This record gives sequence, C-alpha cells and structure tokens, in this order.
Amino acid sequence: MAIQDFDYNEQQVLQNLHIMPSQFEEEDFYRLNEVLSALAPEDRVKTGRDFLSEFGITKEIATTNYKKGGKYGTSL
Repeated sequence: MAIQDFDYNEQQVLQNLHIMPSQFEEEDFYRLNEVLSALAPEDRVKTGRDFLSEFGITKEIATTNYKKGGKYGTSL
C-alpha cells in the first residue's frame, strides 16, 4: 500500500468517523480496515444451505427427494 493510500484512509476516517490523525496512527491499521470493510449480514456470501433455504428447500426435503429420485435430485 502506498503512503498516499494510507493518507487517504486517514483523511476519510477524520472526515467520516471524526477520529483525530494522532489517534488513527496509533490504531492497528489492519484491524481498522477489517472493521471498515465489514459487510452487513444480507451482503455476505451465503452457504449452500442458506441459499437453498431461501427457495424453501430444507435439508430434509433435499435428502428425502434425492433418495427417491424426486424433484430436487436424481440418483446416479
């Protein structure tokens, strides 16, 4: 990361979070970036199970229908 990037981050923290440069420079830079880039729960990557549950496909439905060669899967 270039010094200009660090200065820009410091400027944004000062303007948006009202943290003084002296305090910002003493902070753990990598942890601060992790916090600032955290995603809301609805914006995070979903697991396969969470994705399927949005369509009403539960583990029980998927395994039952898979074993029967039904709607959600076929046996090989």
